[in-house]
Amino acid sequence: RIPMVGGADRSSAAEEGSQLLASAAAVPLAELPPLPPRARGFSEGPWVSVVVVVFWSTVLALITHVAAAPRLVNLQVRIVAQATVCLNTAAAWACAAFVLVASAGEVKRSNETCYPMPAEVVSRLERSETCTGMRNVSGPADGPANLGTYCVRCLVWRPAGRDGHHCSVCQRCVVGFDHHCDFYGRCITSANLPCFYLVIVTAYVGTAAAAIACAIAFLSAVN
Repeated sequence: RIPMVGGADRSSAAEEGSQLLASAAAVPLAELPPLPPRARGFSEGPWVSVVVVVFWSTVLALITHVAAAPRLVNLQVRIVAQATVCLNTAAAWACAAFVLVASAGEVKRSNETCYPMPAEVVSRLERSETCTGMRNVSGPADGPANLGTYCVRCLVWRPAGRDGHHCSVCQRCVVGFDHHCDFYGRCITSANLPCFYLVIVTAYVGTAAAAIACAIAFLSAVN
């Protein structure tokens, strides 16, 4: 077992045969090396998603607005159609924005997530070496749940039993990982999964609303 360094319980650590040091005194948070640089897809993905979501929702809104013109449909149908497509468009934009900017599920560096640090990590950092080539470090078998696996790239602990994962594109650790979405260039986790699905739902709802408005307008024009 790799000995731990930081603010864990000293008595339990002694039973494990691990030597503990003061976490902040070993390598202060402000002196940790920078996080890994993001991959190319992280910056390119958002452009695709923004263009597609904004363009498609705007087109559907315009189609519905034109189809629900006063000369084609009655007032009640026009109000329902336009309100539906406006709310749908707002929901699509809001949910897409949340997926893009919220960093949902990301394990951020803090005293709680970075410490205690594995001794080998501390040793390398004190020698100004990188952790390249190291394997992630498993936490104590009977330790607290927040000490699941230590990521040697982000230098944070991923909690045990919460689907922790280091994304090769986002270059960050997340919990509740579901998949990395190239369309958004972001990781989809349990924290933003509802918004991810809701954007898909709004595409169907907007398309249906526009189609129904067009059908009603066509029937009204024919009759």
